Amino acid sequence: MAYLCSKTAHCFLHILNPTMNVQAKDIKSLPYIDCADDAIRTLTQENIALCKADWDAFETSWDFAQHPLLPPRDVRGKG
Repeated sequence: MAYLCSKTAHCFLHILNPTMNVQAKDIKSLPYIDCADDAIRTLTQENIALCKADWDAFETSWDFAQHPLLPPRDVRGKG
């Protein structure tokens, strides 16, 4: 996933298919070296968690609870 979100993959996809319509065969034909580096996996998981937290901060998310800039509400409903 980290590779697909990189500038390198974007450039390769633009070379393989210069249109905006990217299909599975285009993704499958990307050059890829399997890297067993734990640092990359850790950074990818952290990035996913940050993006999910950012998405959940807005009302369009199904997991939206409260805007992050508002003070926390009292659980009993008095706040």
